[in-house]
Amino acid sequence: PHQARIMAGLLNINFTTFEATRIPETWARLSMNQDLVVLPTQSSRRAWTAGGIAEERLRLCPLAVDSSRFHPGVEPLKLGTQRGLSVLEYKTRFLNISDFISAPRKNILGMLRVWLKTTSADDDAILILKLSGYQYRRWWPDRFQRALAAIERETGKSRKKAAPIVFYDQVLSEPQMPGLYAAATHYWSMSHGEGWDFPMMEAGAMGLLLTAPDHSAYTAYLDESVARMIPSRKIPADFNGGEGLGKFFKGSDWWEPDEEAAANFVRQAIRTAGEGSPTARSRIANDFTWDRSAKRVIDILEELYDRHGRKF
Repeated sequence: PHQARIMAGLLNINFTTFEATRIPETWARLSMNQDLVVLPTQSSRRAWTAGGIAEERLRLCPLAVDSSRFHPGVEPLKLGTQRGLSVLEYKTRFLNISDFISAPRKNILGMLRVWLKTTSADDDAILILKLSGYQYRRWWPDRFQRALAAIERETGKSRKKAAPIVFYDQVLSEPQMPGLYAAATHYWSMSHGEGWDFPMMEAGAMGLLLTAPDHSAYTAYLDESVARMIPSRKIPADFNGGEGLGKFFKGSDWWEPDEEAAANFVRQAIRTAGEGSPTARSRIANDFTWDRSAKRVIDILEELYDRHGRKF
């Protein structure tokens, strides 16, 4: 909302989202300048109503995934590890894709803590953590390295004694991205809150086995029939300070995934390699198409135009 420019004399609609339980006061104030706010999930709708925006000013339009690009059978991207093996030589391969600037919300350190506590060097498993290249290279030598060292001290276990982790920071083109998913067998998130999470959706369309926190946007397209859902509880949203993204989360809550439950899912996946686990492929490919999303947007536009008789 703080980036939207109001065009006088036209109908103004903001298609947006939020990852926590309540939008900031500045967003609520600015949203009143819009003729309509379109949101992808009930979770975002609740964040807007908690901020004081009336239901009649809100509409829902789920997002989607291009299942013609993201589908099983894609050639895997070839990735090596520091232990001399190819990633594809491991039986169970977890993937997470995160924008490193959002690391506090993405709870990357929580994921690494679970991995260190849960796995051993003898496990036939690997974690692939794909981070934004520029941001990752900027932080790795300093803050992120110190954070990892702190987790090792907290758990009393070094990374060498856990199953391997690949920190992958190369920039990939759009045609290469499906190959990254194809290199994995599982997709796993420990996020504190999501507005949608496109990588989770794309992984599901690829046929990967999904493990997701049971909160926010994930509940719009996943449940226990198609994914492993991690129980979560509300906690105050903490972006570790700063005047950047953190200021939008002050006074709101987000969710803390249960690390022991996540650890149980990781152990189960390593023990069974996912055999017999359900996938979300059919649901995502059939129910979440861009054609369906586009039709919903058009319906919303036509409804607003009929009501006001003004152009967009």
